[in-house]
Amino acid sequence: MAAYVYDRLDPDRRQIRICAIHSGSFEDPIQCSLRTTSLDDNPKYETLSYAWGAPVFDHTVLVDGAVLKVTKSLHDALRYLRPRKQCSGAVDEPPWDRDAIGVLWVDAICINQADLDERSSQVCLMGDIYRRGARLHVWIGTVEEIREGLRQEHIDEQTDAFDLVTSEKCPDFKTFLLSHEPTRSRPAASSSAALSSDVDAQVTGAMEILQLFTEDKHVQHLPLFKTQSGDTDLELHETWYEGLAMLLGILTQPWWKRVWAVQE
Repeated sequence: MAAYVYDRLDPDRRQIRICAIHSGSFEDPIQCSLRTTSLDDNPKYETLSYAWGAPVFDHTVLVDGAVLKVTKSLHDALRYLRPRKQCSGAVDEPPWDRDAIGVLWVDAICINQADLDERSSQVCLMGDIYRRGARLHVWIGTVEEIREGLRQEHIDEQTDAFDLVTSEKCPDFKTFLLSHEPTRSRPAASSSAALSSDVDAQVTGAMEILQLFTEDKHVQHLPLFKTQSGDTDLELHETWYEGLAMLLGILTQPWWKRVWAVQE
């Protein structure tokens, strides 16, 4: 199958490309269509913020039927973000007129990375590109990557940010983290529903913890801890172990170290 060939953009017209992600099941090949438009025409699209990861382009996306090589990180993000196919055998059309659902601006696809002049001109537009997008999606990583990042962080034990929950005051939680093995393979179909439920609960717990920290309360008064008095010895409540482990794993991911994250 032939490699994808880009048409040229007109920088004087503030042209960009937007990408319509075709619907599909999780294991289907990722297919998309590109359209050229001008930012001045107020196109409908959403944006994606992600860490490229290692510069190894060994995953395939089909763009208008041609091959475009991308990184594993982007491939993973698109698998989870694309619309799910509603029924088998249905004809899939690019979702251009569906209020931007499934239409993304993604740097690695929408910019011809082999064209240095185009890359330079598109970087100058990125502020407007992200500002005008209907919604920004942030891809942190897969559950497997989050769990592995958490485990590696605590094997190294060199990050002060974890002192509160890995100190001698919380020995049970530290033991829990150090024994928290990452999931290394996709489960059998019979167990996938149970795993999905567990992961949903962990992610929900992580988001609830973030919400708690936005409240105008001292950390000692949060329900994360058994001790809620003036005692400075805080003991983490067992019911929050999974959620806090997931949150700490999320915070180990490379996305947080990107310079571009602030602008996006």
